[in-house]
Amino acid sequence: MAKQINPIDLQKNIAVGIKLPLITDNKYFFGLNYTTFDQIRTNLLMLLSTEKGERIMQPNYGCDLRKMIFEQNNNVEGGIIAAINDAVHTWMPQVTIIDTTMDINEHDVKVHVTFGVAYDSSLKATIDVSL
Repeated sequence: MAKQINPIDLQKNIAVGIKLPLITDNKYFFGLNYTTFDQIRTNLLMLLSTEKGERIMQPNYGCDLRKMIFEQNNNVEGGIIAAINDAVHTWMPQVTIIDTTMDINEHDVKVHVTFGVAYDSSLKATIDVSL
């Protein structure tokens, strides 16, 4: 299969979107993403960090991960993984979830999501979401 190249990625000086977390850049007010893959990483972080009902005009956008950690359920980890897979399948079909792991301790919960993109199987990254 031929490798798909996004035309925006060929022009190094054209930004695709804003980086998360919001940080100032030397040249611009906010840090910017210059590749499609970096913007997909930012969009995935935003999707996993958003609670359903939080986004105006899109009440089903998000994962409800923070609500899930307080549910009285023996399989919280399985529910969180299922919610992540469902949200990514619905809102970002170009993303493939490779692995999801969790670190749970008495102070916080961290979810590590390793993902790839459909258009290039060599591109992989891991994002961390603290709950």
